[in-house]
Amino acid sequence: MNRTALVAIHLLASLVCAQAVADSTSDTILDRYFEAIGGRAIWAEGHGEYVLAKIADSRFALPGTFEICWNWELPQTADRLRVQGLSQTRVYAGSHGWTVRKSSGAPGTDHIEWDGARMMQGLAEWTGNFEVLTHRIANGDERVTTRMGEGSRQGWIEILVDQDVVGHLLIDSDGEPKKFHRVFDDVSVDLGPLADRGGIRFPAWGAFEGGEPFDLLVFEILDATPVQPFHALAANVSAYMHCE
Repeated sequence: MNRTALVAIHLLASLVCAQAVADSTSDTILDRYFEAIGGRAIWAEGHGEYVLAKIADSRFALPGTFEICWNWELPQTADRLRVQGLSQTRVYAGSHGWTVRKSSGAPGTDHIEWDGARMMQGLAEWTGNFEVLTHRIANGDERVTTRMGEGSRQGWIEILVDQDVVGHLLIDSDGEPKKFHRVFDDVSVDLGPLADRGGIRFPAWGAFEGGEPFDLLVFEILDATPVQPFHALAANVSAYMHCE
């Protein structure tokens, strides 16, 4: 075997060893992470979530509320925004999506069917969602892998779905999540200290980079299956967020 071949084999072996060490480090950090947020089991066994947040927006005199329900097993989600003079509901049902918007002083209600580009965005939002990824990692989903980030993301956990990087998670020495970065739209959110949520622990607040913080009033893991975020929306817009 010539010298060039030996050098190539040595370099390849070094890269494999370095990746194994990096993967081992990410696994160790994730162990601390799951211990901090309530354990792998509860995140693996859940099927979805319901969140209620209080939001502040300088464009409005009064704070508003934002509700969202995610199906962790299938790409389905629904949310509702209520701020001064505006009520907006969005539904991504996997095969189709739509927005229902009602503004005070405006006649009627706008119903907007999503086009192909907006549907692709809905799938990307679900694929790169912080809690969905946490569930899939806890559940041992083989399509989801992790490794240590490099360069500007050194010290972060890099999360991949089908070998594509979809997110980065920064975890402190106590295992608490401090920041999450979603790749597809380059959005980052700072995460507040963990708060008890009935058997689990989840950040008390969040703040999108460059934006105002929002208080997470309710965070509930949904055990019932299937979770249908858009259930009965067509018949009763005001009731669907109960995720019945």
